[in-house]
Amino acid sequence: MLTPNLHKALLLCANTSNFKMLKHPVNIAVLISSFIVIGLLTVVSFLGAWAYDEGAMSNSILASLFKIFRFPTHTFFAEFFNHSAANFYLGLLLNTVFFSFLTERLFSLVKDKK
Repeated sequence: MLTPNLHKALLLCANTSNFKMLKHPVNIAVLISSFIVIGLLTVVSFLGAWAYDEGAMSNSILASLFKIFRFPTHTFFAEFFNHSAANFYLGLLLNTVFFSFLTERLFSLVKDKK
């Protein structure tokens, strides 16, 4: 059961008209595209880091890239996100959402300047 404050907060987040408060409107197509691309890069770099840790791969750029894709959740909140597999993957999902939103904002800023 939701508390009244949590219910109001969820309704506020679900209202897409809140995106109009931003200086530049959110381009949903770019947001979804960047989410898919960054998500795939995160999965590939995770598999590369896993292979490197298992000794199946020598020095790999994929293992190095995973350090970027696990930032900021696993860097700042390592104790929580490394506690279980579910928390670990949740952190990667949050990072993907963060980086896709950041990419969309940068795309929107560059497009507006042209």
